[in-house]
Amino acid sequence: MSGLELLVVGVAALAGYWLVSFLLKERKPPAAKAPASEGMGAGTKSEAGQESEEAPGDWKSDRQPKPLRWEEVLGVSSASNVEEIRGAYQRLLSQYHPDKVASLGPDLRDLANRKSQEITQAYRSAMAARGEQS
Repeated sequence: MSGLELLVVGVAALAGYWLVSFLLKERKPPAAKAPASEGMGAGTKSEAGQESEEAPGDWKSDRQPKPLRWEEVLGVSSASNVEEIRGAYQRLLSQYHPDKVASLGPDLRDLANRKSQEITQAYRSAMAARGEQS
């Protein structure tokens, strides 16, 4: 190799190293922290006086996700009549029934069980909103 080729390879290696370092610096994993108070969010100070740069969606929350409304779970509008609600419930329950996925493994069976419970709860809420027995 000539001197010019060595110089080009060296400059390219340095530029590549800088680029990778720059990109990885932006994606640092969050440091383990003690449980924070609920009011902490982006740009707030912790007990140690350090400013937190994490956005609220970046950290795992111990809180449960907000439950969906029955209209969203069943996929019907809030103005739907009882027959439409009952039809959506039966269609979704037949799709997510745990017995249908029993042979696919315990993870899918558990997921189907949770989903069918969510669908049943949404159906009961919808029927209660309509003044019907579920």
